[in-house]
Amino acid sequence: MSHWKQQRSTMRLSSSPGSPLASSLASFLAILPLCLAALLWSGSGSLADDAPVWQRIDKKGIKSGSIQLGMSDLLAITCPASLPSAQPRLLLHVQLLQGAYSERTKYNLRIVINDYRADLAMSARSGSLFFDAADFNQRDMFQGLVQALASAAQAGNDHAQLAIFSLGWRGDLPLAGADQVLNGLMDGCGE
Repeated sequence: MSHWKQQRSTMRLSSSPGSPLASSLASFLAILPLCLAALLWSGSGSLADDAPVWQRIDKKGIKSGSIQLGMSDLLAITCPASLPSAQPRLLLHVQLLQGAYSERTKYNLRIVINDYRADLAMSARSGSLFFDAADFNQRDMFQGLVQALASAAQAGNDHAQLAIFSLGWRGDLPLAGADQVLNGLMDGCGE
C-alpha cells in the first residue's frame, strides 16, 4: 500500500464515531452557538455606547456642527454668521495624517453619500485641513453638501465615505443624528 493510502486509512480510523477526537469535536460544535450568542449579546451594548455623536455649538454668532471620527480625528462644519465675511468652513483633523501634508499643497477631499459626490480643495494649516467657501459657487456647493448630509441622515443612511486619495486615506463619516445638528446650521452664512 502506498504512503498516502496508509495515512488516509489511519485518519479515517481516528475520526470514527466512538473516538476521542469525534466526541471532542461534537462537544465543541454544541457549545459554539452559545459562545457566539454570548459574544454578540455582550458586544451589542458597548457598540452603542461608543458610537460617535454629532454635536452642535451656537456661540456668539458662530454655529458649528462637529463629530469625532476616531480617537483624535474630527470633522467640523462651521458658519461664522456674525462675522462680515461669513464664509462657511469645513475642518478635517486626522491625527494619522498630521505630518503627511504641506501647507503649500491643496488636497482633494471627496465626500460620497449614495449618488451625491462633493470634491473640496482643502488647505493645510496648523496640522489640520480646511476648506473655506470663499465665492458664491463654493458657498452654493457647500450648502448642497450640508443639505445632502442632513437628508441622508434623515433617510436612515448610517455613514458617508471620505477620501483623500493623494494621501491614501479613507474614512467613514457617521450620519446618525446629523440631521438634527445640521438643520439650520447654514442659515445666514455667506448670503
